[in-house]
Amino acid sequence: MTAFPQMRQAFGPLVERGSVWLERRGAGSLGPRLKGLAYEPGREPVRIDDLVSPLRYDVLVRERYFTFLREHRALAAEDFHAFAELSGSQPYYRWFTGVEIP
Repeated sequence: MTAFPQMRQAFGPLVERGSVWLERRGAGSLGPRLKGLAYEPGREPVRIDDLVSPLRYDVLVRERYFTFLREHRALAAEDFHAFAELSGSQPYYRWFTGVEIP
């Protein structure tokens, strides 16, 4: 088995956009040929964890923060200032303020 089906799925959306761009610029028959490489749905389900980890650190820190929120829901209701201070020590806060905001 070759790697072509995996490559096709990975590059399909890019090729699809590229072929439209080429057609608008009069690239002749190349555009329709590129469209043939477009993404097709897979035959097997893919676990989201396999797609996320380790490439999407932002998703992982959000998941950890949701766990933190569940565990400290009572503190948030009783003393929001203390909850906000404790929240600032979480990896999500550091990621959000250091990466997402800038």
